[in-house]
Amino acid sequence: MNEVRRLRRLASPAEARARLCDQLPGYEAYLLGEQRRPQGRRRYLWTMKRFLAWLGEDATHAELHSASVQHYKEFLGKRGCAGATVINALATIRDFSLWAVFEGYRIDDPTLGIRRPPKRAPKPNPLYPDDVAILMAAIEHNPPTAGSRAHWYWQRNRLTILLFLTTGLRLSEMAELRWSDIHLRAGVLDVRAEAAKNGSERSVSFPPQTRAALELVPAKQRKGGAPVLCRVGGKSISASGLSHIFDRWLLTLLSALAEATGEDTTLHLYAHRLRHTFASMLVWEDVDLRTVQELLGHKQLETTARYTATDPRKKSRAVAKLPDFADLGRQWMDTE
Repeated sequence: MNEVRRLRRLASPAEARARLCDQLPGYEAYLLGEQRRPQGRRRYLWTMKRFLAWLGEDATHAELHSASVQHYKEFLGKRGCAGATVINALATIRDFSLWAVFEGYRIDDPTLGIRRPPKRAPKPNPLYPDDVAILMAAIEHNPPTAGSRAHWYWQRNRLTILLFLTTGLRLSEMAELRWSDIHLRAGVLDVRAEAAKNGSERSVSFPPQTRAALELVPAKQRKGGAPVLCRVGGKSISASGLSHIFDRWLLTLLSALAEATGEDTTLHLYAHRLRHTFASMLVWEDVDLRTVQELLGHKQLETTARYTATDPRKKSRAVAKLPDFADLGRQWMDTE
């Protein structure tokens, strides 16, 4: 923007009174022009909308200052938000503010001087083999009659679970998966750059069981840009829609299995936990970390290395070296 126009905008009373929420379309256009990934654009806009809802519908740049940002940070902390959530919120407010500086809406970055909380990498939380056995037993137990609407949902949701378990895709990546990304004969799927969290494309191999589940989808539906996981009419299902498979559908199946068997089938399930399971099971089977890193799409090997801490065999071998404490007592008695 011409510097004279920018200064005029800064001096304009109308611009000073402009509501922040009315400037979001301009900010969205900026994100698009910067070629931010769709997922990133959605996250930035959603985060900014949450902040503005807290700040007030009629808030202007006069209300967006260091004190209000600090108070919002404290508000998120009181709500129990993780450090990563707070960091993302501050990064979004900073990005929006720098765009506003460039456009001439303000002259400063209100996030300067606001301390970022420490960002701790979450500990991997995989399902162990016994847990996966319960999960799959719940799915396979008493499936609906073939050809029914309920059977269609059962088949789609079963495919969803298998894809998560055998490819380790993120929830957002799974929602963006298209049939053109699937290479059935090769047993490989592509994660496109625009769908990947880090913006880098990768290929992920999948086992025969996943291929068999994919082939159950009618061939006429397995075409081009059609979503692999969809709603009844063939339209895409969102990431939040996929998450409901875990917090609604699977909970119902687990309860039915518990009632039928009398066993405790309680599992805390969410999509990302299956990604943890995929990675952990590969590490437990001694797959080299570089390969696991490539499959997961991690930029840093250190991120992948966290899964080595979940290996139960390593811990079992360690505690197996402890002596038989009761036997030590018996030996002592025998020497008396």
